Amino acid sequence: MKSLTKLYNKLTPSERFRLTLDALARDDEVEAERLAGTCPHGVYKMKDTDFTDLLEGSLKVILVFNCLWSEAYYGYIIADQSLKYHLESLQGVIKHYVTGANQNWNESNNRKPPFDIEGRAPTENEINEIALMGALEKIPNSILDHFYWTVGHVKGVYEGFYEFCSRINIQPEILVTSWYAPLMDQLKTVEALLDGDIEINQESKEVTMKVLSQYLNGTVYPEKERNNY
Repeated sequence: MKSLTKLYNKLTPSERFRLTLDALARDDEVEAERLAGTCPHGVYKMKDTDFTDLLEGSLKVILVFNCLWSEAYYGYIIADQSLKYHLESLQGVIKHYVTGANQNWNESNNRKPPFDIEGRAPTENEINEIALMGALEKIPNSILDHFYWTVGHVKGVYEGFYEFCSRINIQPEILVTSWYAPLMDQLKTVEALLDGDIEINQESKEVTMKVLSQYLNGTVYPEKERNNY
């Protein structure tokens, strides 16, 4: 046994690692524990883990939030573009129909145009307004519902992040720009949505806060900490 122990002590880290994997693969727990138990011990110096845990945790928060935000933000962008596409398409069809109908009326010299404003043919701007109102009425509910959901979702993720930052007593702008400044530009682009009538998706807000809390939790009290040193 002593001779075996001497052999274990001479193993390189790579050899010990590979032998341990081999032992685990053949369900030889005794051998795996022996290899781990005979691993040389060392004394190391390292940075204060309270500090490094907070710093690494803040990076993980931004990495994870960026994933949550990208899914919500680009989902909103796609839904917004889809809504605009359908509106423009419907508006174009209705505008063409109104213009064509009134043109036929003008050529036939009838008294009243089929689409009139107080008995007269509408102007170009009025036709555009008629077409827009008609397009809004014809937009499928599925497209509108999906758009409203994406707006509520992106607002929920946004509010969840800001509420999370408030709870850990860190300014969101500082936390974001410390690790990934371009993300701040995206956050600013949706600030106008926050004042809209579409409700925040509370589930999205709660999930965002819950997920981020796994990586950085608690509140930082600078004055209280300073007194401990």
